[in-house]
Amino acid sequence: IVGGSKEAIAFAFKTSFFHWGIHPWGIYSFLALTMAYFQFRKKEKGLLSSIFSPLLKNFKYKEIIKNVIDIIAILATITGVATTLGLGALQINSGLNFLFQIPENLTSQVIIILVVTVIFIYSAIGDLSKGIKTLSNLNVFLALALLLAVIVIGPTISIFNVFVENLGDYLSNFLKISLRTNSFGDKTWMSS
Repeated sequence: IVGGSKEAIAFAFKTSFFHWGIHPWGIYSFLALTMAYFQFRKKEKGLLSSIFSPLLKNFKYKEIIKNVIDIIAILATITGVATTLGLGALQINSGLNFLFQIPENLTSQVIIILVVTVIFIYSAIGDLSKGIKTLSNLNVFLALALLLAVIVIGPTISIFNVFVENLGDYLSNFLKISLRTNSFGDKTWMSS
């Protein structure tokens, strides 16, 4: 697929719907519902290891295994947050370079990481009505402002046409996209 072509645009939309649509939210929802069930119905702690309580009920080293599960969950979360923070810093730095010619270098990225970390810590240490709620409301406001700006400034009809057409393409090929392994074709995209 040639970059910037109609096929590339359609592929990008379809892939975005796949990675940010029903598939990941199904996984998140399954885990959240399972944890909620064990926490609120079975009166277990709100930990990932609580899900495994029925399997480990009669096991001699139950507490050790539950601790290992929780440690792995914490490490996976830290790794995911660190990766997101690092990639986000690169993207923010690139955007600031494009808009304001701020250099794309390690110093700029460290400053961005520090600013984002301070904002995160501020929102996390405050109570829900101040820190996280304020940050969440600001996020929603900025997202709506960006959406409104794109609709007003951009080619509105074209944006909606592309969105609707590619959403329909995603939904009509839902199973094909879900089970795609490209076993008989070019594996470059899938392996990268």
